[in-house]
Amino acid sequence: MVKKTAQKMKRCYSYTPVSTKEQTLGYSLDAQEEYLRKEAEHKGYQVAEVSSDEGASGKNTTGREAFQEMIH
Repeated sequence: MVKKTAQKMKRCYSYTPVSTKEQTLGYSLDAQEEYLRKEAEHKGYQVAEVSSDEGASGKNTTGREAFQEMIH
């Protein structure tokens, strides 16, 4: 009998900036989240939480509350 050792998966956070009105209404947000989940899985990570800031510019971190919370 071969005993398997349980490996703890690395966890990560997924963040999608939603800066345009179309994205705020859901356009491409699901696709972004799906892509990030697949990429995390491919690299051996488990997504612990998905965050987004609706209507906030992705050019800087000012005004992106979910991003700031994720960093902390």
